[in-house]
Order: sequence, then C-alpha cells, then structure tokens
Amino acid sequence: MSSDQKEVAMKKSNINLKYRLSNEAIKDAFNFTIDSLLVDKSFDIEEYDLDVKLSKTAEADIALEGKRLTIKFPLDIEAKKKTLLKALKFDGSIHVTVVSNIDIDNDWEFTTETKLVDYQWLEKPVVKLGVLSLPIENILNLIINKANEKFISQLDETIKIKFSLKSQIESGLGLIKEPITLDGIDQLGLNVILEDFAMTHIKNKNEWTEGMIAVSGFGEIGEVKNLNIEPKHLPVFSWLDDDYNQKTSNLVFNIDTSIDVINKVARELLIGKKFSEGSKETTITEIVVRSNNGKVEIDADIIGTFKGQVFISLIPEYNEEERRFQAKNIQVKLQTKNILHRGLAWMLKGKIESELDRILKYSVDDLMKVIRGQLGKKIREYNQSGKTELAVSVKDLNVEYFELTNENVQGIIKVTMMLKISLLNFIGASVAKTV
Repeated sequence: MSSDQKEVAMKKSNINLKYRLSNEAIKDAFNFTIDSLLVDKSFDIEEYDLDVKLSKTAEADIALEGKRLTIKFPLDIEAKKKTLLKALKFDGSIHVTVVSNIDIDNDWEFTTETKLVDYQWLEKPVVKLGVLSLPIENILNLIINKANEKFISQLDETIKIKFSLKSQIESGLGLIKEPITLDGIDQLGLNVILEDFAMTHIKNKNEWTEGMIAVSGFGEIGEVKNLNIEPKHLPVFSWLDDDYNQKTSNLVFNIDTSIDVINKVARELLIGKKFSEGSKETTITEIVVRSNNGKVEIDADIIGTFKGQVFISLIPEYNEEERRFQAKNIQVKLQTKNILHRGLAWMLKGKIESELDRILKYSVDDLMKVIRGQLGKKIREYNQSGKTELAVSVKDLNVEYFELTNENVQGIIKVTMMLKISLLNFIGASVAKTV
C-alpha cells in the first residue's frame, strides 16, 4: 500500500427479509406428496397371509408452527386374504395424526423426526368368515405398525429432502461463486461473501405461514483480480428469537477501485465513441485518465471537426449537504496544429467546460430514481412466473465515504430498503404435478 492510500474498514450488509408461505400451497404440496407415497402402497402381513393396501380418502390438514409440522388425514385400509374357497376382503377407515419435528444446526445439518402420534378408527373392519376365525385386534395392530414402518419412514425422508434449506442456499451461492462483472466492464466486479444466515421459527397465521430471515455479509466492488475471493462456504446458520422483527435492510457496497482500472474502463467505453452537435462531429481516438493530488487529469486525442488534443483537469467530490457528486475547478485546454482550428479551440473550450460542469453534477436522489425504475422492472419480470411475489422498497441511498488518491478510488455506499417475499408455490408442488 502506498503512503497516500488509506485503510478503510469494510462495512457489513444486513439484509432482513420477511417471508410468507401460502398455507393453501403448503397443503397442496403435502397432499400431493402423501398421495405419491401411497400410490400402489401395499404390504403383507405374513403372519396371517394378508395383503394390505392404504389410500387417502380426503385432503390432509397441514399446520407448520415453530419447528413442528402436523399432518392429519383419513386413511382407508383394504385387506385381502386368499383361502381355498375364495378371496376374502375386509375394509376399514382410520384417522391418523403425524408429527414431524424439524431442526437445523449451525452447520446446516437438517434433522427430522416424523412419528405417528395418534390414530382413531373411524370404521373398524368387520370380518365374517364363517368357520374361519381371525384375531382382528392383533391384525389391526400389525397393520398400524406396518403402515408406520413403511409409510411414515418414507414421509420422514421426503420432508427432509423437500425442506432442506442447505441445497437451496448452496444453489444460491453457486450463482455468486465468482465476482459478478458489471455490464460491458470486464475489469470491475461485485464480490459477495455471506457470513451469517438466521431465521425465526415459523408462525402460522390464517392464510399464511410466515417468518423473518436475516442475512449478513460483505459486498465489494473492485478490480476482479484484486477482490478477496474466498471459497463460497455456507454461512453459519442460527435461529433468531421469535419476536425478531427488524424490517429495514442495509445493503452496503464497499468500493475500492484502482485508477489503472478506471483508465482501462474509460478506454473501453470512450475510444472510438463519436460525439456530435449539429453538423459538427468528433471521435475520440485515444484517452488517458490519471489521478494527481486529488485531481483527475484526462488527456484525449480527437479527430473530426476539431483535430487535436484535449487536456481536462477537475476535482471530484461528494457534497453531503446537497447529496450529489460534483466537479470543482474544471479546466480545459485544447491543442491543435491546424491554424484554422485555433480560433475554434477557444469556443470549444467554453463549451466543454460548461458541459462537464452540467453532466458531472449527479444527484444521489436522481440515482435513486434510476435504481427504483430498474428494480421495479426486474421485480415485475421475476414475479411473472406466478410462483413468488417479491416486493422491494428502496427507502434511501447514502454515500458514507468517498476518497480519491493517486492510486485508487474508495467509497462506501449504503442502500436502505425493505424486502418481502411471498411464496405461492411450495416445495416444488407445481412442478411435481406436471411430471
């Protein structure tokens, strides 16, 4: 680090997301899952040579609360037994209550414990076999035990797979495993490192099951090769207190970009670019950007109506009271070998100075309007799938730090916003139904 560079501590982003899961979607998803597990679900009671089949006769009631998932539904039981004379069949109906206790530890280890906690016979099977007698109570107990063994264990495994946040977070991290480059600028990128992920226990409220998710980490904008690229491990997981209700999010962009990169970006964007006004046209053929004791110095070669060189110097600053970036002490010098162009140079000089003074006054509030417009468009596109309803409200944008040295530009920009997401489809129910 050179003597004029400052060590600026990076600031952390804290994102708070209120989420809602449609209870109707949860119910549809789990009913589909249960139906799938019961398709052709039969088993043998070997002790009595019985073939038993289970089928769900009505929609299951589903409730998520805290770390507990409760499922209640009726089951029809059909048992068959072949004898020498004929095949005997008897039916019954039972209402079961299944509870799954769910937990996640700091290392994202996801555990479930699913049990049949209660059952009530709605209609006990009646067996009339003439001279053949079967111990019906023993058979019913065996049926319950087998159903518990065959069906509940599979349901437990399915819940574990479909509820696993780990795979979804890993998938999300896969999208940011490399720096995100800015449109048209390959040298600059945004690197995201998540450190903590926490959520409240789930609350069941009428039509919705809801809670809060809190994520913290760092966002850094800089030269791609110099970004602190770490392996994208899963952030530490923890449970929040149930009364946690921080609605505001602070998204912080830490900026540390070298003047060399700014020079490369300027060359990429401006060399070959044409500027015209009326019949006059000018093309930039070469450009160099430097920083010198707080000043930005720009040298450009141009051809066209005016052929020669332009030398510009200015002092960029952020005016905190007026909430805008601006340039002070704008100085322009034009140089040409063409005698006829020397008179034109005086007129161009004043034109360039006034134009730079205009375009380099950039309001943060104007930037917020642009961000809100682009963000609104992206959200509308995202919500078109009908699976989610994402709402983002940008409350404020503030430049907390801005510094220009001879070697780099450093800054900290904080965006204050509110985030909400409603999941209208749950654990892939809509996808599964089309398979």
